[in-house]
Amino acid sequence: MKTKNTRLIKASLFAAVIGFTAMFSSCSDDDNIDDGNSLNVKIVNSAEASGSQDFYIEGTKLSTVAEGSATNYIATASSGNNRKVEFRTSGSADVYASESVDLKDNKNYSFILSGTGNSATITATEDDLSAPSSGKAKVRFVHLSTAANVSSNVDLAVGTADKLASNVAYGAVTNFFEVDAGVKILHVYAAGSTSNSVDLAFSDLQAGKIYTIILRGSTTASVMLVANN
Repeated sequence: MKTKNTRLIKASLFAAVIGFTAMFSSCSDDDNIDDGNSLNVKIVNSAEASGSQDFYIEGTKLSTVAEGSATNYIATASSGNNRKVEFRTSGSADVYASESVDLKDNKNYSFILSGTGNSATITATEDDLSAPSSGKAKVRFVHLSTAANVSSNVDLAVGTADKLASNVAYGAVTNFFEVDAGVKILHVYAAGSTSNSVDLAFSDLQAGKIYTIILRGSTTASVMLVANN
């Protein structure tokens, strides 16, 4: 099985490797954030027609995630350099996508599955869970759509026409931005354009919440809203 290229900008070298592997349930609704010597991972399945996927780190299954869904954060002791992460078709040994990533203790990561076949990819991100300002929400964008009208570099905005991110390439993950609570529209422009946006609806953003907004879809662009807290 071919290993897919990572989209993670890898973290700095990590000096200690945990010498044991913890066992986890496949249940996806445990919000188990640990403040000790572990890290926390959120598993996101944004891949169209992928079905349910089992997620593994170094051969240990952490959870099963349905297509179009995300888990809460799951604590794991699987820190260190070149950790092998895999999505496998649920209930089988078939690897849908795999990566090697560097993982630090006491950090929060998301692993986002997208694409199909040889284009299946895991986008790995380190997550900033610091709280937004009072009355604000915090968002970032992940561009994972190959739909014809958004497949090239794009500019992105939420709520108003004021752009938050410009020239976002396919596979890129932006920084987090603070936005007003209550907005529920993602405006997608061809990079450099100020007109003819593709407008995609999602649930209202809530004050105090942190979100990852995933631009996804191969034939038709859609949006997946993932809560990080």
